[in-house]
Amino acid sequence: MATKPLVASAIRTEFGEVFEDSSFYEQAQRDLTYVPGYSDLRRTRDRLMGEVAQGKLPKDTKVPTLPVRLQWVRTAKASGAPDSYKQVQFGSDGYRQATKADVGQPWLTAIPGGATVGVGDAIYQGDCVLMVCDAPRAARNAAVIRMHTDRLTRDAPAANLMKLGEAKQGADPTFTSEPGREIKAPPSAIKG
Repeated sequence: MATKPLVASAIRTEFGEVFEDSSFYEQAQRDLTYVPGYSDLRRTRDRLMGEVAQGKLPKDTKVPTLPVRLQWVRTAKASGAPDSYKQVQFGSDGYRQATKADVGQPWLTAIPGGATVGVGDAIYQGDCVLMVCDAPRAARNAAVIRMHTDRLTRDAPAANLMKLGEAKQGADPTFTSEPGREIKAPPSAIKG
């Protein structure tokens, strides 16, 4: 049987044909928070971590850390009135406004599409300003958030169990959330 040649196919639009390639699928779900450089570094890191988790790469593969953390921070209320609360909040966590002077860094290779340069050369997109935090402070912020989340998820079930101990006469509830850590109802909660 004779082989048949492959025929190139394309998506036809009123503006012309579009040939499929990997970039077509990357743009199919546009990321409105995309920052040239930083988003690429994150995607590369996430892909490598996924390949390690799937066993495609050895578990001891060195996955690079990010040099900074970028965040789009709101500068206005829902009504459109100016509001610097979020900027102050992120500032107290070690962030500063990313500016035009930062363009050229590996984490900011260009001004994001649709963004503008405003007061103090800060980079704005809509009602958000781009803010940056160095890696050591970002790591500390992430650790604080993780500890707070762990505490909430660990203590909430225990708190509910302890309330049950107060409500049921003669109950002596205990709750173990991790090896070696046991929470007991206080003696005052046991009515008998």
